[in-house]
Amino acid sequence: MKNAKALVLLALLPAFAFSKEKTEPSPFDTPERVVVASPGGAVSLALEPGESVVDYEVSPAGSLVALEVRSPSGYDLRFWRMGEPSAPVAWKAPAGTTLKGLTWHPLKERTLFLLSASATEHRILRLEEKGGAWTPAVVLKSPKTLRRIIIGPRPSLYSTPKGELVTEYRITYGAALRGGGWSIRSVTESGVRDVQIAGPNATMDTVAGEGE
Repeated sequence: MKNAKALVLLALLPAFAFSKEKTEPSPFDTPERVVVASPGGAVSLALEPGESVVDYEVSPAGSLVALEVRSPSGYDLRFWRMGEPSAPVAWKAPAGTTLKGLTWHPLKERTLFLLSASATEHRILRLEEKGGAWTPAVVLKSPKTLRRIIIGPRPSLYSTPKGELVTEYRITYGAALRGGGWSIRSVTESGVRDVQIAGPNATMDTVAGEGE
């Protein structure tokens, strides 16, 4: 009789596990982005005298290139359609702001993340097109020197202190350590759960009340 009960229990377990899996959100349910192939031949863009490219990245959606450009008048963001002769300025950084890096959102074609710096702090900005204009919002700001910025191709799942499950993409960047050296940190696209993922034990973070 005990063996019969065990068999019934084992038979029910796969159905229970399958049902639970379907009721919980999962980053693995997010469809893969189809990346468009590069042009068949070489393409180039000529800049004006005194201008230089700080960073650039091709959109996953096609042959549109986002460029951070330094010019005598400051820093700006431009978009270049490969093969076209010019790249119009889409957004100009405020005076005194340095642009240091960029990355596209994996799914949102009109959203980018920029790494910027001023005299007092470094920032990660979320730049979105709204009503035909590009509008920045601060994701993270730090008195530390920050460098490089990338975003994961797949979203992550985390829980809030209230137990709510949230699916977001994570931005990874480098942060200067006091006394020299660098740590690798990660923050969600909305600016929460900023944690060190590689670096000294002394600078590791704990996020009270949250699990991932």
